[in-house]
Parts: sequence; C-alpha cells; structure tokens
Amino acid sequence: MRRDLAFFQYSTDEAFSYVLSFNGISLAGRQFDVKIRERSSNTIYATLTLGTGLTLESATEISAAVSKASMSTWPRGEYSADLVDIDTDSRLIAVRFVYDLPGRLVQGVRDRKAYINWTPNQAVVTATGAVGPAGPQGAQGPQGNEGPQGPQGLKGETGDEGPQGPIGPEGPEGSQGVVGPEGPQGPEGQVGPEGPEGPQGPQGDPGPAVGAGSIGSTELANSGVTNAKQANMPAHTFKGNNTGSAAAPRDLTLAEATAELSAMVGDSGSGGTKGLVPAPSAGDAASKKVLGAGGGWVSAAAPGARGAFYMKTAPAGWLKVNGAAVARATYSDLDAAIYCGNTDNPTADWGYRCTNPASPTSTRSTSGDYVVLPDERGEFSRGWDDARGVDSGRGFWATQGQAIQAHTHGLGGGSSFATGGAAFAVQAGGSTVQSGPSGGTETRPRNVAALICIKY
Repeated sequence: MRRDLAFFQYSTDEAFSYVLSFNGISLAGRQFDVKIRERSSNTIYATLTLGTGLTLESATEISAAVSKASMSTWPRGEYSADLVDIDTDSRLIAVRFVYDLPGRLVQGVRDRKAYINWTPNQAVVTATGAVGPAGPQGAQGPQGNEGPQGPQGLKGETGDEGPQGPIGPEGPEGSQGVVGPEGPQGPEGQVGPEGPEGPQGPQGDPGPAVGAGSIGSTELANSGVTNAKQANMPAHTFKGNNTGSAAAPRDLTLAEATAELSAMVGDSGSGGTKGLVPAPSAGDAASKKVLGAGGGWVSAAAPGARGAFYMKTAPAGWLKVNGAAVARATYSDLDAAIYCGNTDNPTADWGYRCTNPASPTSTRSTSGDYVVLPDERGEFSRGWDDARGVDSGRGFWATQGQAIQAHTHGLGGGSSFATGGAAFAVQAGGSTVQSGPSGGTETRPRNVAALICIKY
C-alpha cells in the first residue's frame, strides 16, 4: 500500500463504505466533504458531507457510506473519494478504489467497510480478519498479509498461503450464488518479501496530504511559488487588503484600489503632497484649464486678463472686448475682477453694472444683473498711469480721446515754400502763417489689427 494514498477495491454487489482513522490530528469542529469522482471521465457521482453520507464517529475517526441502490448506475472503473477540509480547501487524504465485477472483494475490507489508518504522510488499509469463500468455490483459507506496496508500483508477492480449510459441498450454481458458510480460518501466513518497485503509472504521485495549520519554512523554499502556480485573478483587478485591518488578500477592483490611494494636496504656503489629481469638470478642456499647484484645475490666464488674437472669433474662456453688458451670474469671476465699485458705478466708462443690457448707460445700478465690458474695437491700449504723473488726472475706468501735443514752428520772414503738397506763405513783417489742409481723419502710428478679448 502506498504511503500517501489509500487504494482498495469494491464489488458491484456491495454498498460503498469506508472508515478513516487518524493519528496525530483532531477532526472535531471541522467541516469535510468527499466528492466521489470517476477518474477516466472526471464525472462526480456523489458528494458526501457531514450528516449526508459522512459521519464523524469520534474526534479521530470519520466514516463515509453510499447505498448500493445509489451506485447501481455507476460505471465500473477507478474512482477517487478524497477527504477534503472545506474550511481550508485542503485534502487530508487521497482515497482511490476500483468498482469492479461481483465477487472481487479483497483484503483490507471487513464487515463491508474498508478501514484506513492514517498517520502523518502515511495511509494504510488494514483488516482484522479474512473474507469467507464464495459460494460455488467453497470456503477459502486466509490469505497472508499483503506485502508493502511501492509508490504506484506493481503489487508485491504475497506471503505463503496457509492451509486451506475443508471445502463444503458444492451447491447448484445459479446466476450469482449466495456466499457459502465461512470455513475455519487457517493460521496466518508469513508476510512475503517486498516486491520490486513497479513502473510509474500514468498519473503522477499526489503530494502528501497537508493537515490543518501553516506550512513550515522547510516545506516551501524562498521564491518557490511562481505567478503561474498562483490562482488566476479576475481581469483588471489588484491583489490587496482594503478592510482597514489585517486580513487575507483579496482581488480589488480598479475603483477599490483607487480608493486606497491618497489625493493630491495642493500648496497652501508650506508645500503639498503628491497623490491622485482631482477629476476635471465638464468644459475644462475647452477652457484650456491646467492643474494648478494649489491642487485644482485653473485657467492659464486669470479672469479679467486681456489678450490679442489673430482670429475673428473669441476662443473658449474669452469674450470680445466690444462694450457688451454680460450676465454677472454667468460670468461671476469676471464681474468680481472688473467691477468699478459702487462709488464709480455712476460715472465709469466700463466695468459698471446695469439692469438692461440693451441700454446699459441709462440703467446703471450697483445691484444690476449685468456688468459692462470695455470697448477696444479700433482703439489703442495705454498703460494706466497709476500715480506716475505722465497721464495724471485720469481715472482707471475711463476712455480717452485723441490729441496732438502743443508745439510751435519757426519760419523766416517774407519767404514762401511748399512741403508735402501744402503751401506755406509768410508776409514780410507780418505775423500770420497760412497753410493748405493735409493729412487724414486721425493721428495714429503704424499698426496691425487684432481681436482684443478678455478672460472670464
């Protein structure tokens, strides 16, 4: 008998039953099952659990049973009936049996049950007595104890057979005669020598059954478990623990894994911390917003900023500077940036509030729902004097008309000349200078037209 496997045979006229007796471990308080599987087709014909086919006889002994009627449709062949600890999903012992023709009940089976004694890494089928002879054959003497079997090898030679008891009278042979009376048992034969190890069978040796408890460092070498040997994970998951306390790892979804990461903390004066950035809001891309050091999505230009664009329409996040009155509720940041204030609201040329966008000048009101933009169409921009003294006396929210700086021309007396198509004449001794008209409708430098916009 193999040291790590219980292997025996049942007749098709017998009910399935075995008893497992364990040395060195306790079965109390544990849940088990036995799946009886036909090995060639891998078909499960019965599943036994405690109270349904499995009985915990004591803290060290458990029995399994299936009625003969339930087995009537089972095909003949080799079966597995491993005992498995449900809680740890570990196999305590591998059990194999052959379900064969009537009359093939073999040693290791007594009282219609196979008794299997288990010690760590060893399972041995034993029997306390021999089985009586079949009916037509007469009584059979006992068979010597079976020699120890090599791992999945050929069966060793049996011991010398003891003297056979007297054969009873042969009865008429039926289709399947009843078993005759058991003959007297002869003396137990000697144990035969151990047979040579047979060739490896088609199925490799199962590993030794592992009892409850952790695996020691000597059983599993460092880096001994590769990724290929681990259980498959669902797609797009991460292995981890998000319970908040020590626990077995589990497969986390993307949302669960992301929830474990810290969010980015923006700089508020003493630096921030890296982490997940906040999700942008709808329209942030169209507004060309960027991630700011404060931790949020901000515009590259602040509300109220002025920009010149060489296109005819304002880009996203900008308005034409055309003197229009726009809704404060829609452009609240722009209103906060350019409002002239309650004091200047009655006189400012732009940046004031009104109640009617169609008539902003005549509906000025500090509580109005609209704010008026500057109008830079056709205008040159000039920097605010801000107390420098170059353009003093001019308010911030004011426009300014064109002007030519005052100047004089020196001319000699009694002479005349022409310049640029305009004739100048000076009378001798006179003080009047006359010239013909020249020039355009305004005074301007060379320039390039652009669309002037304001950031909201």
